[in-house]
Amino acid sequence: MAERLTQALELFAAEGRLSTEALSPEPTSGEALMQQRFASWCAGKNVRHCPAAPSTCATFLMDAGLDHEQSLIAVAAIQKLHDRHGLPNPAATLSARLALETKMHDEKPPRAWKAHEQEMWAYLPADIRFAISKREHERDRTLNIAQKEYAELRKQLNDEKKTHEAEVTDPITQEPARSDRSATRGMRPAN
Repeated sequence: MAERLTQALELFAAEGRLSTEALSPEPTSGEALMQQRFASWCAGKNVRHCPAAPSTCATFLMDAGLDHEQSLIAVAAIQKLHDRHGLPNPAATLSARLALETKMHDEKPPRAWKAHEQEMWAYLPADIRFAISKREHERDRTLNIAQKEYAELRKQLNDEKKTHEAEVTDPITQEPARSDRSATRGMRPAN
């Protein structure tokens, strides 16, 4: 049965439906450092790091002085540590998820979401909300930069247009050309 599961996961990865990193039991360098930090913290508290109790995982997330991104790395590191030994993931429990919730500050649903979608925001896992918020922030920042660049280019174009109009002269009168010449053509003098 385990062999069939492995084959199915490899097929999903080959189709691009699952990242190969998700299949890798090996932690990234950041996760490896976080596993060491977790093990040291557990040793200092005189509790097991593997298998860790859900309360141990939650307390580590709360007390280790981690910011939200570091907490997400810690959750992944603890998960991979337990996956390597075929143990259940203590970071997937309610207590660990609630500990992650305390790390979330000022993360609001995207403004473009409809009211019923914004209500669902609270039900999303903290790591998913963080990823969405981060993307929204990056998108907003990029959009603001593009709008500023557009405004500057538009101002330059208007300035160049004014300069060009001032330089153009009427070949007959040798006066600056007027943009409203069509309004004066063909008009009869008033009696």
